[in-house]
Amino acid sequence: MLLELSIEQIAIIDRLNLGFEPGLNVLTGETGAGKSILVDALSLALGERAEGEMLRAGAEHAQVTAVFDVSRYPRLRARLQELGISPEEGFLYLTRELFAGGRSQARINGRPVPVATLKAVGDLLVDLHGQHQHQLLFQTSEQRRLLDEWCGERVLALKAELGERVREMRALQRELSSLQADARERAHLLDLYTFQKSEIERARLTPGEEEELLAEELRLAHAEKLFATAETAYELLTGGEPAAVDLLAQAARTLEEVLPIDASLQPLVESLQNALYTVQDVATELRAYRDGVE
Repeated sequence: MLLELSIEQIAIIDRLNLGFEPGLNVLTGETGAGKSILVDALSLALGERAEGEMLRAGAEHAQVTAVFDVSRYPRLRARLQELGISPEEGFLYLTRELFAGGRSQARINGRPVPVATLKAVGDLLVDLHGQHQHQLLFQTSEQRRLLDEWCGERVLALKAELGERVREMRALQRELSSLQADARERAHLLDLYTFQKSEIERARLTPGEEEELLAEELRLAHAEKLFATAETAYELLTGGEPAAVDLLAQAARTLEEVLPIDASLQPLVESLQNALYTVQDVATELRAYRDGVE
């Protein structure tokens, strides 16, 4: 039973607390008095869609609360328990808040809930009869429930057992789908790894090859600088005026001229000649290196 409807900042209503008595309650008034606003406000509390224009002009926040006494409806309380809703001492407080910008918040007994849950509870409590508004009896789920109850306890027990079997079947189907997905994933990974293995084998990689390739890449990236450096060093050894090889040869000849006077200079002459041969070998290798730079 609906006991109270509290409305704040909805349409033309600033603040209104409306109480209801047991039995038939009638709201009358001329056109434009606001009767439809009360119905719309109640619809909000029952989880119906919130329209932005329902917020009072200039208001940032609106709220509707509907209070129901469900203490004398054990079947209704049982269905509420299925939804995870526990009445407070037999009372239900359904609250809907609207905010500027279109956002809304639903609460049952002060606890935030999804609007869908608020609507599910509202559908159990109230039938709104009118144009463009649904009735609970029009819902196939409610029709099926009434038919099941009319068939008696035996059918309800069979229905509960069937529901349990269906849940078990769906759990097994999910498990089967998971296993099949795992098998497909394993097959996919096997194909991938087999392909990667064949690619590696086809490449015929050897230990240290990566380092060699990286070094070659570095040399190629600086080929111009390497060529110029080798050319400069080669010219300094062989082509300069005077060249290093010429200076070494001249030094060796100069010392050879005085060997008849001091034979102790012979080791130095030999050292100069060895240095000359070494420099000539270096020059030959530099030229080959220069010519090999691409």
